[in-house]
Amino acid sequence: MVNVTVEHKDNIMFLDISGSMSFEDIINITRTYMPQATCHVLFNLTDATMDESVTFERLCKLPLLAKEQITERAPNGKSAHVSTDMTTFGMLNMVSIVLEMGNILQKQKVFKSMNKAIEWLTEEVPLQPAAKV
Repeated sequence: MVNVTVEHKDNIMFLDISGSMSFEDIINITRTYMPQATCHVLFNLTDATMDESVTFERLCKLPLLAKEQITERAPNGKSAHVSTDMTTFGMLNMVSIVLEMGNILQKQKVFKSMNKAIEWLTEEVPLQPAAKV
């Protein structure tokens, strides 16, 4: 059974997820909570594991679903996932790389520490100068 608690603090929605997650659980979490995201989202998965129904191929489809669910999110919103489980960390990291290469979704990163994730989510990104024509 999976448990989810939600806290909104500053510009970050914290999702603390614990228990064994099936792919169906991940879909339900995405559909339930992503519409509430207004800026950044931090998925704390340090007390969660993924069962055998969660595969790399299935995880790669999630960002498109998440993008459909996000209606009020700031354009510079980022998602951070925190996991100390090597399998979960590795799968989510591979998904992030695929998404970055395909320019599919806003910035997404995987971390092993909550502090590093929060630091990344809250860092100021300098504006890029306009391209010269």
